[in-house]
Amino acid sequence: MTVAISKVSFEHYYSPLGVSHPTPRISWSFEGDAKHWTQVAYEIRIVRAGHTETFRRDTDRSVLVDWPSKALSSREHAEVHVRVEGSDGKKTEWFQTSVEAALLSRSDWSAKLITLPHLRDTKPKETSAPGDDDDPCRDGPGESLKPFRLRSSFSVNSTPGQARLYVTACGIHYTYVNGKIVSPDLLEPGWSSYHDHLNYRVYNVTDLIQSGDNVLASWVGEGWFAGRLGWGQGVREMWGNKIGLIAQLEIDGKVVKTTAETEHWTWSYGATEFGEIYDGEKYDTRIDDSEWMVNMLSEQGAYPMVPGTTIVGADIGRQTGNEQSSYRFLRQNCSRPKLPLSAPMRSFNRKRSSRPLWVKQSSILAKTLQAGCGSIACLPVKRWRGPS
Repeated sequence: MTVAISKVSFEHYYSPLGVSHPTPRISWSFEGDAKHWTQVAYEIRIVRAGHTETFRRDTDRSVLVDWPSKALSSREHAEVHVRVEGSDGKKTEWFQTSVEAALLSRSDWSAKLITLPHLRDTKPKETSAPGDDDDPCRDGPGESLKPFRLRSSFSVNSTPGQARLYVTACGIHYTYVNGKIVSPDLLEPGWSSYHDHLNYRVYNVTDLIQSGDNVLASWVGEGWFAGRLGWGQGVREMWGNKIGLIAQLEIDGKVVKTTAETEHWTWSYGATEFGEIYDGEKYDTRIDDSEWMVNMLSEQGAYPMVPGTTIVGADIGRQTGNEQSSYRFLRQNCSRPKLPLSAPMRSFNRKRSSRPLWVKQSSILAKTLQAGCGSIACLPVKRWRGPS
C-alpha cells in the first residue's frame, strides 16, 4: 500500500505561473491505496537563485500551510519540492513543482491602455436609445462597438531563455505571437468587477519568440466591459466604450514591448464585423486574417489601416483626481490590475455537426450564437458544391 502527493497548489490559483501573493500558502493532495493513513509531518524544499532551503513541520496540515521562506519579489521564480511523512513512518517521494510571482507592484507596469482615437466616453444607455449615429465604430444607433485588431513588431537578437506576456483588456482579447495564439483561454480576461480591479493573465510565450523579427497582435472586442448586459433590451457600455488592450512583453527579465509605445502599433478592422457575449458573432469569410498576425505591412498594403491616425495611450494607473481623463474607468480604477484565482474558460470538447450547414456563395456573414456553455465554429469550404 502506497501514498503519494498528486498535486501541489498555491493559494487558490489555477496556475502557479503568476501569483499575486509574495508569500503564497501551499496546499497538496494525495493519491494511493493505503487505509487508515494520516500525515504526521511535512517537508518543503525551496530552491531560488541557486540557494536551497528545507523546512520541516510536525503537523497533519496539508491545506494552505504558510510559505516558509522569505517573500517572493516581482517576477521571481522558485522551485518547490514537497514530501510528507505518514503515520506508518514512511515518507513519500518528493513532489516537484514551481511558482512564479507576477507583477506585485504598480511600478512594475510600464504598459498603457491602447485604444482607438475615435472612441469616446459615454454614459451607460439602453440599447434602444437614439443618437451616436456619427460614431465610426458603430453599426448604428445603440449598436455594438466593432471589434478591431492591433499589431506591433519587435526584434530579438537570439532565442530567449524566458519570455512572459502580461496582458489584459478593457473588453476581451485574443492575442497572438507570430501568428500563434498565446493561450487556449477564451474570452479573456473574463469578467472583472471593474469598479474595483481589472483582471489580467500571465502567459509563458518563450516557445513563440524567434530570433530576429517578431509580431505581437491581438483582436479586441467589447466583452462584459462595453457589451450589452442585463434583462430585456439590456444596457450597453456599462463601464465605458474605450475598449482596448494592455500588454507588456518581457524577455529574460527585460521589457521589450508594451502598449505604451503607441507610435509602433497599427490597427485595422478585419473579418470579425460584430462580436457580443449575448448576441453572437458576424464573420466575413472573404477576408483572410492569417497574414496580418505575422507580416507587418505598410498602411498602403493589403490591410485597411487608417492613414494619419494615431492610437491613444492611456495610463493604467497613478491617475489623479484633477486629471481630465476621457476614460472614467481608467481615471478611477485601472490602478488595480489583479490576477484572478478562477480557472480560465477553455474549449474541452469539439463535435462535428450531424449534417453540413450549406450557405449560399453570395452570403458573406455567418451568425454564431454563443452561450456560456459553448459556441459554434464555421469552417468554410473552397467552393460551393450545393447540398447533395
